[in-house]
Amino acid sequence: MYRPTDKRNALHSILKKAPDMERPHCALCGSPDTAKLADKVRFGINKKIYRCKACDIVFLYPQMTEEEESEYYKDEYRKQFSYGSSVEEHFRNALPEAAMRRERMKHLLKKGSVVLEIGCASGYFLSLIRDLVAETHGVEPHIAYGDYAKGLGLTIFPDYVQCASAHYDVIFMFMTLEHLRDPVKSLKEIGSLLKKNGVLVIEVPNADDIMISTFNIEAFKSYYWQAPHNWYFSPKTLSRALDKAGFTTTLIPVQRYDLSNNIVWMQEGKPGGQGKYVHILGEELTKMYASVLCQKFLCDTIVAISSKKR
Repeated sequence: MYRPTDKRNALHSILKKAPDMERPHCALCGSPDTAKLADKVRFGINKKIYRCKACDIVFLYPQMTEEEESEYYKDEYRKQFSYGSSVEEHFRNALPEAAMRRERMKHLLKKGSVVLEIGCASGYFLSLIRDLVAETHGVEPHIAYGDYAKGLGLTIFPDYVQCASAHYDVIFMFMTLEHLRDPVKSLKEIGSLLKKNGVLVIEVPNADDIMISTFNIEAFKSYYWQAPHNWYFSPKTLSRALDKAGFTTTLIPVQRYDLSNNIVWMQEGKPGGQGKYVHILGEELTKMYASVLCQKFLCDTIVAISSKKR
């Protein structure tokens, strides 16, 4: 069994101590006008979180080095952030969310479509959409997860750079953009993989999540900030990054976690409350809460549907 103490020890062995430097320049726009939001991230790792007062991006400081990052994603990341203790269990447990994503995205998928998912993990989403499209390709750097996806009959690459000769109708990136070292540069490279009228779909955590921006729940923030997340996008900063990378974008607000989950965070300072009080609150109030958060873009997730500028 992989315990929290194991996670902390593993991370501390990989991630170096953050250097003493107050108010680093923004890693995206270069502005020196930044404000510190947190001194540590999940598992007590000594990484800091800053918000740029000029462009409003929230970013991790310092990022892992490329060597640290390579070592981390080879093994540790999937141990710490997974739907289960094995790849097969991860696949099974991730299917319900994959089904919701399929329902949300099926209007973009045609029988002749060639689709790529960057960060496909065990292939759970691709396995659910391949009946809707012509071809499904995935990018997954973790060997065991990539091999599992290959075992499902999916075409898997270790890096999107190796897809350079392919052109796709739709590219999906679920909870992946925030991990990349240079999001604008990466988005430009990924855009080159799209066909002329292709679509890029990005899902990211929302930095304006009501639990942070309004309720200011300290326990939630300590859990929310993570060492592998270099960036935290709001609707404004996600739109700006995509614009700089040459895309026109429509944003869709999504609330993945319900009112019960948010209440449990306030009560107990920990996750695991999804659905806990629905029998008391009722479905109507639960849905209304999510709807209001989405209307105000205080939801926990943002989906961007983008196409290259002409």
